[in-house]
Amino acid sequence: MRRFRKVLVWLLTPLKLAFALTLHWLAWLLYYADVSSKLSGLTANEMGGFLAGIAAPFAFLWLVIAVFLQRQQLSVRGAELRTSTEALKL
Repeated sequence: MRRFRKVLVWLLTPLKLAFALTLHWLAWLLYYADVSSKLSGLTANEMGGFLAGIAAPFAFLWLVIAVFLQRQQLSVRGAELRTSTEALKL
Protein backbone atom coordinates (compact mmCIF):
# COMPACT_ATOMS: atom_id res chain seq x y z
CA MET A 1 0.00 0.00 0.00
CA ARG A 2 2.87 2.35 0.77
CA ARG A 3 4.34 1.83 -2.69
CA PHE A 4 0.96 2.58 -4.26
CA ARG A 5 0.76 5.92 -2.43
CA LYS A 6 4.25 6.83 -3.59
CA VAL A 7 3.31 6.06 -7.20
CA LEU A 8 0.03 7.96 -6.85
CA VAL A 9 1.81 11.08 -5.56
CA TRP A 10 4.35 10.71 -8.36
CA LEU A 11 1.57 10.66 -10.95
CA LEU A 12 -0.55 13.46 -9.49
CA THR A 13 2.21 16.06 -9.18
CA PRO A 14 2.27 16.91 -12.93
CA LEU A 15 -1.52 17.15 -12.94
CA LYS A 16 -1.49 19.62 -10.06
CA LEU A 17 1.10 21.69 -11.89
CA ALA A 18 -0.94 21.63 -15.10
CA PHE A 19 -4.13 22.66 -13.31
CA ALA A 20 -2.32 25.50 -11.53
CA LEU A 21 -0.83 26.77 -14.79
CA THR A 22 -4.18 26.48 -16.54
CA LEU A 23 -5.96 28.46 -13.83
CA HIS A 24 -3.21 31.08 -13.86
CA TRP A 25 -3.48 31.42 -17.64
CA LEU A 26 -7.28 31.73 -17.47
CA ALA A 27 -7.03 34.41 -14.77
CA TRP A 28 -4.58 36.36 -16.91
CA LEU A 29 -6.89 36.05 -19.92
CA LEU A 30 -9.88 37.31 -17.95
CA TYR A 31 -7.83 40.27 -16.73
CA TYR A 32 -6.66 41.01 -20.28
CA ALA A 33 -10.19 40.74 -21.67
CA ASP A 34 -11.44 43.10 -18.96
CA VAL A 35 -8.67 45.67 -19.55
CA SER A 36 -8.78 45.48 -23.33
CA SER A 37 -12.06 46.68 -24.79
CA LYS A 38 -10.89 45.99 -28.35
CA LEU A 39 -12.14 42.40 -28.28
CA SER A 40 -15.70 43.37 -29.16
CA GLY A 41 -14.57 45.10 -32.33
CA LEU A 42 -12.77 42.10 -33.82
CA THR A 43 -13.93 40.55 -37.07
CA ALA A 44 -14.68 36.82 -37.22
CA ASN A 45 -11.26 36.17 -38.75
CA GLU A 46 -9.46 38.09 -36.03
CA MET A 47 -11.56 36.51 -33.27
CA GLY A 48 -10.68 33.04 -34.59
CA GLY A 49 -7.00 33.90 -34.51
CA PHE A 50 -7.34 35.28 -30.99
CA LEU A 51 -9.12 32.14 -29.76
CA ALA A 52 -6.52 29.92 -31.43
CA GLY A 53 -3.82 31.87 -29.64
CA ILE A 54 -5.62 31.32 -26.35
CA ALA A 55 -6.06 27.57 -26.91
CA ALA A 56 -2.56 26.79 -28.21
CA PRO A 57 -0.73 27.04 -24.85
CA PHE A 58 -3.40 24.85 -23.21
CA ALA A 59 -3.07 22.21 -25.90
CA PHE A 60 0.71 22.15 -25.71
CA LEU A 61 0.76 22.06 -21.90
CA TRP A 62 -1.68 19.17 -21.68
CA LEU A 63 0.13 17.30 -24.47
CA VAL A 64 3.40 17.54 -22.54
CA ILE A 65 1.69 16.47 -19.31
CA ALA A 66 0.04 13.49 -21.05
CA VAL A 67 3.36 12.31 -22.49
CA PHE A 68 5.04 12.75 -19.10
CA LEU A 69 2.33 10.74 -17.33
CA GLN A 70 2.45 7.96 -19.93
CA ARG A 71 6.20 7.74 -19.55
CA GLN A 72 5.87 7.44 -15.77
CA GLN A 73 3.15 4.81 -16.04
CA LEU A 74 5.19 2.76 -18.50
CA SER A 75 8.15 2.94 -16.14
CA VAL A 76 6.00 1.62 -13.28
CA ARG A 77 4.61 -1.16 -15.48
CA GLY A 78 8.13 -2.13 -16.57
CA ALA A 79 9.26 -2.38 -12.95
CA GLU A 80 6.24 -4.56 -12.14
CA LEU A 81 7.00 -6.83 -15.09
CA ARG A 82 10.64 -7.17 -14.03
CA THR A 83 9.54 -8.03 -10.49
CA SER A 84 7.04 -10.64 -11.66
CA THR A 85 9.60 -12.13 -14.07
CA GLU A 86 12.12 -12.47 -11.26
CA ALA A 87 9.46 -14.08 -9.06
CA LEU A 88 8.63 -16.62 -11.78
CA LYS A 89 12.30 -17.55 -12.23
CA LEU A 90 12.51 -18.67 -8.61
